[in-house]
Amino acid sequence: CERAWLALEHKGIAYDTEFIDLRNKPEWYKEMVPTALVPAARFAADDKLVWESDALLREIEERFPDAPRLVPEEGSAERERYDAFVGAEVEGDGALTAVGYRYLVSGADDARDELDAVLDRVEHYFADGFVCGGDGMTLADVLVAPSMSLLVANLPTFRAHDGLRERCAPWFEAMASVPAYARVRADAETHNTVVRQLFGLAAGRASVPAPAADADAEARGALEAGARLADNFEAVVADALANSGVDAESDEVREAVEAHLQALAGCLLDAAEAGGRPGCSRPISPCATPGAAELKKLEEEGGDVAAVRARAARMRAAGAAALAFERGRVSAPRDMSADAAAAFRAACDACLAGLY
Repeated sequence: CERAWLALEHKGIAYDTEFIDLRNKPEWYKEMVPTALVPAARFAADDKLVWESDALLREIEERFPDAPRLVPEEGSAERERYDAFVGAEVEGDGALTAVGYRYLVSGADDARDELDAVLDRVEHYFADGFVCGGDGMTLADVLVAPSMSLLVANLPTFRAHDGLRERCAPWFEAMASVPAYARVRADAETHNTVVRQLFGLAAGRASVPAPAADADAEARGALEAGARLADNFEAVVADALANSGVDAESDEVREAVEAHLQALAGCLLDAAEAGGRPGCSRPISPCATPGAAELKKLEEEGGDVAAVRARAARMRAAGAAALAFERGRVSAPRDMSADAAAAFRAACDACLAGLY
C-alpha cells in the first residue's frame, strides 16, 4: 500500500517488502491475514501482525510518534483542521476521491457535476499546500495521496477534466517537495496503463493523450533504472521471454532479447554517467545488419548474405518485442521510483528508435 510505504519512508523506519499478487494470493498469506486483504505488516519488536492500511498507519504513528510526527498536536490549529478533514473528506461516498473515482469510471455528466461541487467544498484544504496548513506533511496528506495521484493522472487522460490539478495545485506542489513521496509515488503512465487495462476506459478510442514528458525526471532516474535492470537482469529476461510474444524456446531469440536488454541497461547507465537524458541517445541495435563492405566480403567468400540479413532482422524483431513489452511492463513504485520509470521508458523509446 502506497500510504503505508509513504509513512514508513517519511519516518525513516527500516522495513522489508514482499509483494502479493492480488489476483492470486498465496495460501500462506491468506492463512496469516484473516481478511486476506493488503497491506499487512508484522512488527519485529513484538511480532504483532497488523492488516489494512488505516490500522497499519495508526500503529506506525503510535510506535514511532516523533520520527517525524504525522498527527498534529492536540489543541493546535493544525489538529483542528486535521480532525475536520479526516472526519469528513477521507472516507465515505461523498469524499473527494470517492466522487472522483465514480466520475472516472462512469463518465456521466451528473458525476462530473458532483465532482466539481466537491472541489468547491474542499478546495480550501489544498489552497495552502499541505492539508493542515503547516510546513510539513501530515497523516491527512498521506491518507489521500495515492488516490489524488491516480485521479490527477487519469481524469485529464480519460475524461478531459483537469479541475483537480488546477484547483489543488498548491497541494501537489507541496507534496512534490517531500523526498519520501518522490520515492514511493506512482507516475502518470503507470496509473493510466493500470486503469486502462482494468476498466477498459479507452475502449473504442484510437488513442489517449500521453503524459507530459519530464526531462528532469529522466535525468534524475537514469542511474536507479539502470541499476535496477542490471540487478534483476535474469528475471527481466525471463519475463520478456515468457510474456512478450516471442519464441521463448529459441536460442536465437534468447540471445537477441539478452543483447537488447543489455543495450537498454547501457543506455541508462551511460546517460547517468554523462549527467544526461537517456532519451537523447540513439543506441545502435546489437543485432544490426552488417555494413555493405562486410556483406560484400562475405559474398566474395561464398557466404549466404540473405541468411545473414534475415537472421539480423529476426533478432531485431525479437529485441523490439522485448523492449516494447518491458516499456509497458515497468511500474512505479513497484519496480522503481517514478523518476526511474520515466528514465526507463525514455531509454526503451531510444533503443527502439535505433533498431532499424
